[in-house]
Amino acid sequence: MKKEGLFSYWQHASFKRYRQLLDVFGSLERAFANTDQRKFVSIWKPELASDFLNWKYSIDETKLEQELHERGIKCIGYTHPEFPEFLGHLHDPPVALFVRGTIPKTHTFVSVVGTRKYSSYGRRVTHMYVRELSRYTICIVSGLAFGIDAIAHRAALEFGIPTIAVLPGSVGPADIAPQTHTGLAEKIIHAGGALVSEHPPGFEPFKSSFARRNRIVAALSKVTLVVEAPEKSGALITADVATDLGRDVFAVPHDIYNLRGIGTNALIAKGAYPAHTAQSIPQHLGLQATQKYDTNNATQNIDGNELRVLNPLSNTPMHIDELSRTLNIHTSQLLGILTELELKGFVQNIGSMNYIKHTTGNV
Repeated sequence: MKKEGLFSYWQHASFKRYRQLLDVFGSLERAFANTDQRKFVSIWKPELASDFLNWKYSIDETKLEQELHERGIKCIGYTHPEFPEFLGHLHDPPVALFVRGTIPKTHTFVSVVGTRKYSSYGRRVTHMYVRELSRYTICIVSGLAFGIDAIAHRAALEFGIPTIAVLPGSVGPADIAPQTHTGLAEKIIHAGGALVSEHPPGFEPFKSSFARRNRIVAALSKVTLVVEAPEKSGALITADVATDLGRDVFAVPHDIYNLRGIGTNALIAKGAYPAHTAQSIPQHLGLQATQKYDTNNATQNIDGNELRVLNPLSNTPMHIDELSRTLNIHTSQLLGILTELELKGFVQNIGSMNYIKHTTGNV
């Protein structure tokens, strides 16, 4: 195991302390081989120096390598050729990355983030924008959190583009946070994407781990898209990091009366690009579409009940109560079907439960 990866197992590891070791010893290999406590006390306080030495003497490198292998985890140290170049732009980059799956090498990374407590508008926009981005050689990056993050990952899977989930804790199969997204995490790997973390197996995230996760989401990506965010949101931390790094930030304009949109509207006021349409990002990046969204294939994914609900709809708004009477379907059941059709891009709730049909499959 590269020493950067091994160093990440130390409880007090940080990029600052990594650099301090390099300044004194020249390399981590020499630092790990050195047994002179006075050298380490010259860098850190005696307690911290003792902690490092005690930890160093206690670790079983062979056992740790075996554990990584059994969990299918690859450790990519800061000096490893595969370490993402963009992460090095952070003032406190990870000393190493722990990865399950594959980080695409030829894709443009776009992070899609937002609130956990999303609205139907946020869900529709996320799904629609990821669907449009699927026409380009793009990889979706997000944080596997509840809400907009999970919607972005699932949309990427649906439309066949790779996605990377950056975790606040370990990427180990038994360590996924939140646990309810373990299945989603496995689908991401199987579809050619990756789970990424700066933390080794067994690490349990604490409060600050989530903000540190967000800095990696921002640093990995050429562009950050904030779909929906209240006044205080982790998505805004991601946007701030992206701005500090000189990356482009896009925000979806939101209803000024909706608290979930305060953050995104504020970002636009501060200079973020308004993502008025799904084409905003690829046009800004000068990307050429590599494929066309196939609405015929999408139509094949509509089941019988969905087709029955879709048929009476047109470009003229129809209220859900009228549709319920026409089809003799209870509104509670009808709402679930309409929601699925919205996610697939075939209908739109234009307000007050009035729906229109989109024959092109575009919301």
